[in-house]
Amino acid sequence: MIRRTPILIAASVLLAACGSTPTGQPKTELTLYNDKGAWSKYFTEMGALSKQQIDLGMKPVGYTDEPTYQAFIKASFRTDVKPDLFTWQTGGLLKEIVGQKQVAETTAIWQEAIKNGDLSEDVATYYTVDGKQYCVPLNVAYWGMFYNKKIFDKHGLKPPTTWDELITVAETLKKADIKAFYHTSVLFSFVWFEQLLAGTDPDLYDRLSTGKAKYTDPGVVQVMEKWKSLIDAGYFSNPGDKTDPADALKNDKVAMVSFGTWFITARAMTTGATSTRGSSSSRRHARIP
Repeated sequence: MIRRTPILIAASVLLAACGSTPTGQPKTELTLYNDKGAWSKYFTEMGALSKQQIDLGMKPVGYTDEPTYQAFIKASFRTDVKPDLFTWQTGGLLKEIVGQKQVAETTAIWQEAIKNGDLSEDVATYYTVDGKQYCVPLNVAYWGMFYNKKIFDKHGLKPPTTWDELITVAETLKKADIKAFYHTSVLFSFVWFEQLLAGTDPDLYDRLSTGKAKYTDPGVVQVMEKWKSLIDAGYFSNPGDKTDPADALKNDKVAMVSFGTWFITARAMTTGATSTRGSSSSRRHARIP
């Protein structure tokens, strides 16, 4: 089964996060460093609302290049000029900075949020290192398959519910000279590999993500070969094409895009695109052989 794995982005609090200015006066604005430059408008609006409600504003400083961003944050740990807040990813990256004692524990915040029903125990798992929670959620999203309804209707296609149906749809689109799937060589290039691996062997997916399995293990290699066979079949768009995925879907360059649910808030849902993703308790799956 294809799992809709949550993408958990953490807003981290430094151990030395400043609550006052060098002159001892309380801060009136915090700086949020982040690797989501495209979200600047959203963060700015959040900062304005925060200023209005608790008299503490927030100014975003966004990066669009992930390696550069990570290098900057890690370098800031060794200086006296640290960001008040910054976004980070859970998993190995979070464990690394926790092990270096660079971020503050947020267990008490989590316990209160879970007690109030604002967060679930399931989500807390992803923020837990050695039995303690760190960071707070910025965004929890699920991966789904968005599709262009206009293309599907034109070619008499229905959203597939099995792997064989998905391949049949892709083959039909190929004969009509339409690329079935969006592909990229930059951000989110990992999506198809992870979806195929999670759908083929969820346990292997978990072991690989925690370093207990290797990329050279037979099951992982098999998934890589499956992925390559889809590429060789001509189902994917040119991964070097810099067209925004929402534009590719809107302009009929591709019929389907595997993306996080934040894609809904972009332009896709206004252009005749919809998603095969269900709610977290009722999801649509495609079985992978």
